[in-house]
Amino acid sequence: MKYMLAVDYDNTLFQNDEISKETIEAINEFRSLGNLFGIVSGRDYVTGFETFKAENLFPFDFLLLKTGAMACDANGDVLYETTINGKMLWGESTLVPKLAKSAFECGANFCTVSVGKTRRYFYKNYPDGLDREFRTPHPHSELLDVEEVGQISVLCKTDEKATEVAKKLKTEFGSVLNPLQNTIAIDISPAGIDKATGIEKYAKYMGIPYENIWVAGDNYNDLAMLKSYHSCAMTCGVDAAKEAAEYVCDTVGDVIKIIKEKA
Repeated sequence: MKYMLAVDYDNTLFQNDEISKETIEAINEFRSLGNLFGIVSGRDYVTGFETFKAENLFPFDFLLLKTGAMACDANGDVLYETTINGKMLWGESTLVPKLAKSAFECGANFCTVSVGKTRRYFYKNYPDGLDREFRTPHPHSELLDVEEVGQISVLCKTDEKATEVAKKLKTEFGSVLNPLQNTIAIDISPAGIDKATGIEKYAKYMGIPYENIWVAGDNYNDLAMLKSYHSCAMTCGVDAAKEAAEYVCDTVGDVIKIIKEKA
Protein backbone atom coordinates (compact mmCIF):
# COMPACT_ATOMS: atom_id res chain seq x y z
CA MET A 1 0.00 0.00 0.00
CA LYS A 2 1.53 3.33 -1.09
CA TYR A 3 1.63 6.23 1.36
CA MET A 4 2.29 9.91 0.73
CA LEU A 5 4.08 12.09 3.28
CA ALA A 6 4.09 15.86 2.71
CA VAL A 7 6.05 17.93 5.24
CA ASP A 8 6.79 21.58 5.81
CA TYR A 9 10.46 22.45 5.33
CA ASP A 10 11.61 25.24 7.66
CA ASN A 11 11.61 24.11 11.31
CA THR A 12 9.92 20.84 10.38
CA LEU A 13 12.30 18.91 8.12
CA PHE A 14 15.11 21.44 8.48
CA GLN A 15 15.76 22.05 12.17
CA ASN A 16 18.67 23.68 13.98
CA ASP A 17 20.44 24.39 10.67
CA GLU A 18 20.44 20.78 9.51
CA ILE A 19 18.54 17.68 8.47
CA SER A 20 19.82 14.88 10.66
CA LYS A 21 21.45 11.78 9.21
CA GLU A 22 18.81 9.65 10.95
CA THR A 23 16.00 11.58 9.24
CA ILE A 24 17.63 11.21 5.81
CA GLU A 25 17.96 7.46 6.37
CA ALA A 26 14.29 7.25 7.39
CA ILE A 27 13.22 9.13 4.24
CA ASN A 28 15.30 6.84 2.03
CA GLU A 29 13.77 3.74 3.63
CA PHE A 30 10.25 5.19 3.30
CA ARG A 31 10.77 5.90 -0.41
CA SER A 32 12.40 2.51 -1.05
CA LEU A 33 9.06 0.91 -0.18
CA GLY A 34 7.35 2.77 -3.03
CA ASN A 35 5.98 5.59 -0.90
CA LEU A 36 6.06 9.25 -1.92
CA PHE A 37 7.91 11.88 0.10
CA GLY A 38 7.90 15.61 -0.54
CA ILE A 39 7.74 19.15 0.73
CA VAL A 40 4.72 21.46 0.98
CA SER A 41 5.93 24.99 1.54
CA GLY A 42 5.39 28.69 1.06
CA ARG A 43 8.72 28.74 -0.77
CA ASP A 44 8.63 29.35 -4.52
CA TYR A 45 10.58 27.59 -7.27
CA VAL A 46 13.77 29.61 -6.72
CA THR A 47 13.94 29.17 -2.95
CA GLY A 48 12.46 25.69 -3.20
CA PHE A 49 13.56 23.41 -6.01
CA GLU A 50 16.63 25.38 -7.08
CA THR A 51 17.89 25.68 -3.51
CA PHE A 52 17.16 22.09 -2.52
CA LYS A 53 18.81 20.60 -5.63
CA ALA A 54 21.80 22.94 -5.59
CA GLU A 55 22.63 21.99 -2.02
CA ASN A 56 21.51 18.34 -2.45
CA LEU A 57 19.87 18.54 0.95
CA PHE A 58 17.52 15.55 0.93
CA PRO A 59 15.78 13.05 -1.38
CA PHE A 60 12.24 13.84 -2.53
CA ASP A 61 9.61 12.79 -5.06
CA PHE A 62 7.63 16.03 -5.26
CA LEU A 63 7.49 19.63 -4.11
CA LEU A 64 4.25 21.50 -3.48
CA LEU A 65 5.44 25.09 -3.57
CA LYS A 66 3.75 28.48 -3.16
CA THR A 67 1.61 27.06 -0.33
CA GLY A 68 0.38 24.31 -2.65
CA ALA A 69 -0.36 26.43 -5.72
CA MET A 70 2.49 24.81 -7.69
CA ALA A 71 3.56 21.18 -7.98
CA CYS A 72 6.82 19.97 -9.47
CA ASP A 73 8.55 16.60 -9.65
CA ALA A 74 12.02 15.52 -8.58
CA ASN A 75 13.45 16.73 -11.89
CA GLY A 76 12.09 20.22 -11.38
CA ASP A 77 9.42 19.93 -14.06
CA VAL A 78 6.35 21.99 -13.17
CA LEU A 79 3.28 19.73 -13.23
CA TYR A 80 0.75 22.51 -12.72
CA GLU A 81 0.32 25.93 -11.11
CA THR A 82 -2.69 27.94 -10.01
CA THR A 83 -2.28 31.65 -10.76
CA ILE A 84 -4.29 34.84 -10.48
CA ASN A 85 -4.52 37.89 -12.74
CA GLY A 86 -2.24 40.50 -11.20
CA LYS A 87 -3.67 43.20 -13.47
CA MET A 88 -7.27 42.97 -12.27
CA LEU A 89 -8.56 46.39 -11.31
CA TRP A 90 -8.43 47.12 -7.59
CA GLY A 91 -9.61 50.57 -6.61
CA GLU A 92 -7.47 53.23 -8.17
CA SER A 93 -4.80 50.70 -9.18
CA THR A 94 -4.43 47.05 -10.11
CA LEU A 95 -4.12 44.13 -7.71
CA VAL A 96 -0.37 43.52 -7.35
CA PRO A 97 0.82 47.14 -6.99
CA LYS A 98 -2.08 47.88 -4.65
CA LEU A 99 -1.20 44.92 -2.42
CA ALA A 100 2.49 45.85 -2.32
CA LYS A 101 1.61 49.45 -1.46
CA SER A 102 -0.66 48.34 1.38
CA ALA A 103 1.98 45.97 2.77
CA PHE A 104 4.72 48.62 2.62
CA GLU A 105 2.51 51.26 4.23
CA CYS A 106 1.78 48.86 7.09
CA GLY A 107 5.49 48.22 7.70
CA ALA A 108 6.62 45.31 5.51
CA ASN A 109 10.25 45.54 4.34
CA PHE A 110 10.05 43.90 0.93
CA CYS A 111 7.96 41.57 -1.13
CA THR A 112 8.59 39.01 -3.85
CA VAL A 113 6.34 38.24 -6.78
CA SER A 114 6.67 34.81 -8.35
CA VAL A 115 5.13 32.96 -11.26
CA GLY A 116 6.41 29.74 -12.79
CA LYS A 117 10.14 29.42 -12.15
CA THR A 118 10.80 33.16 -11.73
CA ARG A 119 10.69 35.63 -8.85
CA ARG A 120 11.19 39.37 -8.54
CA TYR A 121 12.18 41.36 -5.43
CA PHE A 122 10.61 44.71 -4.55
CA TYR A 123 12.01 46.68 -1.61
CA LYS A 124 10.03 49.22 0.40
CA ASN A 125 12.72 51.88 0.06
CA TYR A 126 14.42 50.76 -3.15
CA PRO A 127 17.26 51.35 -3.70
CA ASP A 128 17.94 52.46 -0.10
CA GLY A 129 18.55 49.77 2.47
CA LEU A 130 19.59 47.03 0.08
CA ASP A 131 21.80 44.80 2.20
CA ARG A 132 21.88 41.40 0.47
CA GLU A 133 23.72 41.39 -2.83
CA PHE A 134 22.17 38.22 -4.21
CA ARG A 135 18.76 39.84 -4.19
CA THR A 136 18.43 41.91 -7.34
CA PRO A 137 15.92 44.69 -6.63
CA HIS A 138 13.31 45.76 -9.16
CA PRO A 139 11.80 49.26 -9.31
CA HIS A 140 8.26 49.62 -8.03
CA SER A 141 7.15 50.66 -11.51
CA GLU A 142 7.52 46.99 -12.57
CA LEU A 143 4.71 46.04 -10.21
CA LEU A 144 2.35 47.57 -12.77
CA ASP A 145 3.58 45.08 -15.37
CA VAL A 146 2.84 41.93 -13.37
CA GLU A 147 0.26 39.84 -15.19
CA GLU A 148 -0.24 36.26 -13.96
CA VAL A 149 1.12 35.66 -10.45
CA GLY A 150 1.40 32.42 -8.49
CA GLN A 151 2.38 33.88 -5.13
CA ILE A 152 3.31 37.13 -3.45
CA SER A 153 5.44 36.87 -0.32
CA VAL A 154 5.90 39.71 2.15
CA LEU A 155 8.62 39.90 4.80
CA CYS A 156 8.45 41.91 8.02
CA LYS A 157 10.96 42.54 10.80
CA THR A 158 9.00 40.89 13.61
CA ASP A 159 6.30 38.25 14.10
CA GLU A 160 4.07 40.93 15.61
CA LYS A 161 4.39 43.17 12.57
CA ALA A 162 3.72 40.22 10.26
CA THR A 163 0.52 39.47 12.20
CA GLU A 164 -0.57 43.09 11.74
CA VAL A 165 0.24 43.12 8.01
CA ALA A 166 -1.42 39.74 7.41
CA LYS A 167 -4.62 40.91 9.11
CA LYS A 168 -4.69 44.07 6.98
CA LEU A 169 -4.09 42.19 3.74
CA LYS A 170 -6.75 39.61 4.62
CA THR A 171 -9.25 42.40 5.19
CA GLU A 172 -8.42 44.23 1.97
CA PHE A 173 -7.79 41.33 -0.42
CA GLY A 174 -9.34 38.26 1.20
CA SER A 175 -11.96 37.88 -1.53
CA VAL A 176 -9.28 36.97 -4.10
CA LEU A 177 -6.13 36.17 -2.09
CA ASN A 178 -5.20 34.02 0.91
CA PRO A 179 -2.50 35.61 3.12
CA LEU A 180 -0.93 33.06 5.48
CA GLN A 181 1.61 34.03 8.14
CA ASN A 182 4.72 31.97 8.84
CA THR A 183 6.70 33.77 11.58
CA ILE A 184 7.96 37.02 9.94
CA ALA A 185 6.82 36.03 6.44
CA ILE A 186 3.39 36.22 4.83
CA ASP A 187 2.83 33.96 1.82
CA ILE A 188 -0.09 35.11 -0.31
CA SER A 189 -1.69 32.67 -2.75
CA PRO A 190 -4.91 32.80 -4.75
CA ALA A 191 -8.04 32.46 -2.61
CA GLY A 192 -8.93 28.83 -2.00
CA ILE A 193 -5.29 27.73 -2.05
CA ASP A 194 -3.60 26.48 1.09
CA LYS A 195 -1.42 23.52 2.00
CA ALA A 196 -4.45 21.26 2.52
CA THR A 197 -5.93 21.93 -0.92
CA GLY A 198 -2.49 21.66 -2.53
CA ILE A 199 -1.98 18.22 -1.00
CA GLU A 200 -5.46 17.12 -2.02
CA LYS A 201 -4.87 18.11 -5.65
CA TYR A 202 -1.49 16.38 -5.86
CA ALA A 203 -2.76 13.22 -4.13
CA LYS A 204 -5.56 12.93 -6.69
CA TYR A 205 -3.04 13.58 -9.48
CA MET A 206 -0.95 10.65 -8.20
CA GLY A 207 -3.85 8.39 -7.24
CA ILE A 208 -3.11 8.35 -3.51
CA PRO A 209 -6.22 7.63 -1.41
CA TYR A 210 -7.17 10.12 1.30
CA GLU A 211 -6.55 7.68 4.15
CA ASN A 212 -2.94 7.16 3.03
CA ILE A 213 -1.96 10.84 3.23
CA TRP A 214 0.26 11.99 6.11
CA VAL A 215 1.52 15.50 6.81
CA ALA A 216 3.85 17.26 9.24
CA GLY A 217 4.26 20.93 10.12
CA ASP A 218 5.04 23.42 12.83
CA ASN A 219 3.38 26.79 12.21
CA TYR A 220 0.16 28.68 11.56
CA ASN A 221 0.29 28.23 7.79
CA ASP A 222 0.29 24.45 8.40
CA LEU A 223 -2.98 24.38 10.34
CA ALA A 224 -5.27 23.60 7.40
CA MET A 225 -3.31 20.50 6.40
CA LEU A 226 -2.78 19.36 10.01
CA LYS A 227 -6.54 19.39 10.50
CA SER A 228 -7.28 17.66 7.18
CA TYR A 229 -5.04 14.55 7.13
CA HIS A 230 -3.17 12.13 9.38
CA SER A 231 -0.84 14.64 10.95
CA CYS A 232 2.14 15.27 13.17
CA ALA A 233 3.23 18.61 14.59
CA MET A 234 6.79 19.30 15.61
CA THR A 235 7.68 19.62 19.28
CA CYS A 236 9.30 22.96 18.42
CA GLY A 237 6.11 24.19 16.75
CA VAL A 238 3.52 26.69 17.89
CA ASP A 239 0.85 25.51 20.30
CA ALA A 240 -1.88 25.88 17.68
CA ALA A 241 -0.12 23.39 15.41
CA LYS A 242 0.32 20.87 18.21
CA GLU A 243 -3.33 21.21 19.16
CA ALA A 244 -4.43 20.64 15.55
CA ALA A 245 -2.33 17.52 14.93
CA GLU A 246 -2.93 13.89 15.85
CA TYR A 247 0.63 13.42 17.10
CA VAL A 248 3.55 15.55 18.28
CA CYS A 249 7.05 14.48 17.17
CA ASP A 250 10.59 15.75 17.42
CA THR A 251 11.61 15.04 13.81
CA VAL A 252 10.29 13.89 10.43
CA GLY A 253 12.11 10.63 11.10
CA ASP A 254 9.79 10.12 14.06
CA VAL A 255 6.79 10.83 11.81
CA ILE A 256 7.91 8.03 9.48
CA LYS A 257 8.16 5.66 12.45
CA ILE A 258 4.53 6.38 13.30
CA ILE A 259 3.43 5.73 9.71
CA LYS A 260 5.23 2.37 9.76
CA GLU A 261 3.53 1.45 13.02
CA LYS A 262 0.10 2.34 11.63
CA ALA A 263 0.59 0.69 8.24
